[in-house]
Amino acid sequence: MSGVGDIVSGIGSIAAGNSANAIAKNQAAFMQADASVSRQVGAAQADIARREGARAVGEAVALQGASGFAMDGSAMDVIAELAGSYDYQARVARYEAGRQALRLENEAVVTRAQGKMDRTSGYVQGSSSLLKGASTLAASPTAGGG
Repeated sequence: MSGVGDIVSGIGSIAAGNSANAIAKNQAAFMQADASVSRQVGAAQADIARREGARAVGEAVALQGASGFAMDGSAMDVIAELAGSYDYQARVARYEAGRQALRLENEAVVTRAQGKMDRTSGYVQGSSSLLKGASTLAASPTAGGG
């Protein structure tokens, strides 16, 4: 390859590394935003489960009261189990959303690191090509080096 070609290749490698880093930063920012949304969705799902649970328990208590029987024993056990079931759903929603958010945040960290490595690689390859090109041009008989 000619000296000029090496220089152009070096500039291209540096530009490609910078571009890869910029793309990685943007991807990581989207991952961070998705993580935040995931947590918000989990919180909303948990709130919905708790409201549905409160409604279901309220209906069960009202039906039990309307039946004329006392609110004790197995009726209370069923109502407590019903409330516990909805509370469990709320906790699972929050947990799953938190896990997904953590996975996205970890991916963002890895993506940023990969972008930095790509940028560094571009500089190393680019610098090598630039030096090779400059050396070739300097050694060229038409450049006065030989």
